[in-house]
Amino acid sequence: MYESNIGQTIKSVVSVLCVIGIIACVIAGIALISQGLGAIGWPVMLVGAFSMAITYLFLYGFGELVDKTCENNAAMLRIEKELEALKQKNGEESRPAAAPEKGPAKAQVAPRELISKEMMSAMQGMKSATEIYDYLSQKLDKSDEAVRELLKAINDIAVSEETYGNDLYNALRKIKLFVEHGCRVFAVDRSAPTMICPACGKEQNTNRAVCSSCGALFRK
Repeated sequence: MYESNIGQTIKSVVSVLCVIGIIACVIAGIALISQGLGAIGWPVMLVGAFSMAITYLFLYGFGELVDKTCENNAAMLRIEKELEALKQKNGEESRPAAAPEKGPAKAQVAPRELISKEMMSAMQGMKSATEIYDYLSQKLDKSDEAVRELLKAINDIAVSEETYGNDLYNALRKIKLFVEHGCRVFAVDRSAPTMICPACGKEQNTNRAVCSSCGALFRK
């Protein structure tokens, strides 16, 4: 049995057992009532069915917790792989490169380090986008326009957590893209139906907050 399926398996088994238990309580209650033992039959049927329903809620909730934990573990593994690939890419970019080939014009990304490797490692150990937002708010200089735009993006994710639950992976992904593009958030022209990404030149819909091609973050 794969780890990613444990939570779903628990929920499925609990659902089946609960239905069987409720049916058994109803049948037992009806049998007792038909024998003139209504004083026993009704409690067996009603209390038994109610108890099975309450037990189902607790066990199903446990299965949901296991499911979410497995998803978060898988997300953290993906993030670690992406960060390792980013480190290798940054190491390759720091080496002397040959003359670039002609191609589509791209925005020049100023090399700067607003988010250090230590900060990134610290955020990987956090549990929610809200915790990451609070951490970055204390660590980064809010007078920097790019920092303010990044904090807006992370805050939007943190606010959505109140409705949709923990979204740590999405917050870390946006920070990774921010670092990958030189700690910049790009200004775009949203006056037309489509816009051009300043980083890679890809044309796309103006309602996007992230480039569909290179992952550059856009100002709202």
